[in-house]
Amino acid sequence: MGYLPTSDEIPDSVRLYRCQQLHVPADTDWVPDTQISRHRHRVSIRAYLKVSSYSLGGERAVAHEIQQAAYTMSDPADLINVAIERLIEQRFELPAFSTLDRLVGGVRHQVHQHLYAQITKGLSPGDIGRLEALLGVQNGRSELTRIKAVPRGSSLQHMRQWSHRLDWLESILTTRPLLAGIASTKVQQFAAEARVFDVKDMRRIQRVPRRRALLVCLLHQAQVQTRDQLAEMLLKRMRRTRTLAREKLKELQTSTVNWKNTCWRSLPRLSMRPSSTLTITSPWGKGCETLR
Repeated sequence: MGYLPTSDEIPDSVRLYRCQQLHVPADTDWVPDTQISRHRHRVSIRAYLKVSSYSLGGERAVAHEIQQAAYTMSDPADLINVAIERLIEQRFELPAFSTLDRLVGGVRHQVHQHLYAQITKGLSPGDIGRLEALLGVQNGRSELTRIKAVPRGSSLQHMRQWSHRLDWLESILTTRPLLAGIASTKVQQFAAEARVFDVKDMRRIQRVPRRRALLVCLLHQAQVQTRDQLAEMLLKRMRRTRTLAREKLKELQTSTVNWKNTCWRSLPRLSMRPSSTLTITSPWGKGCETLR
């Protein structure tokens, strides 16, 4: 379990096993815990198992590990698992789940603030203006909604539209230098977070670096996905063209074979003459002679 439970939390099967080992009646119950006895039991058990209390440096032992993992991992549950593995490795008693949850939440918040600052420190005034303009609304639509659009098909018209979309996305901001050194998992996490926000939600974000960092990550993911979607559209059209070409070739081959068979069946009877040549008088025969 990784921690010392109270007597009420110990399964009854453990109590029965202890009764058998100590040769006492099966209905013998635990001696009620007192603060002194519980402390004495804790000390004895920790000494036997060679583990230390979490309060004696457990947080310091895992805080750095959580911080390093938070730069690549997105799910708090994964960070809690990292903390548990580190505590077990360092022979520390596991604290309550709420303790680890608060520790992970605090460290994760600090890491995110650092990432927001790192992403936005390279923005020029012009870049900032174009990013903030994405949150403007005209005729009931915003550029933020346009960024979230998805492709509708692989027709030539849609390919042209998506090519123009890529040009537009890249004209807003060059995102790659801003995200250098940022793990792709964190970029995807921030982009997914921004994707579920509408314009009002984005405007409600009070921390400016966070709002701009989310927009940068969303824009970057849109650029990457648009390139991938264009490539997929092209592959679909090439596969369709290849399939149609094969069907047309098969159709032409079948038509040619049928025409040749009809041609040979239409040949008239040939009469042998003294000369070494054959006389073919019908139009079908002349055509087939030409083929030969």
